[in-house]
Amino acid sequence: MFIRSLIIFFSLCQFAFSHELKPAIANLELTSNSAGIHYELKIQLNLESIISEVDPNHDNTDESKNSERYEQLRRYTPELLRQEYQKIRPFFFSKYSFFKWK
Repeated sequence: MFIRSLIIFFSLCQFAFSHELKPAIANLELTSNSAGIHYELKIQLNLESIISEVDPNHDNTDESKNSERYEQLRRYTPELLRQEYQKIRPFFFSKYSFFKWK
């Protein structure tokens, strides 16, 4: 009974937070060796919100005028989502600022 209650609880938690945008996470790893400095940048982000142009200032995706497109993209398979990304890829890095130099 306890296990069943936990499963139900965690299922409801996932449903309750499904419309909330999570921040992007970037990890930068720098290593050096005799050949020079090697860097690797990994960015974890919500691709559906970027493709559908949901403003990250929204606490809830339902508040966005593009919420229907966002929900449509969430139902896509990884391959279909990859195809949608390929459409915006030429503009992706010019539209978003990843680094701000002072």
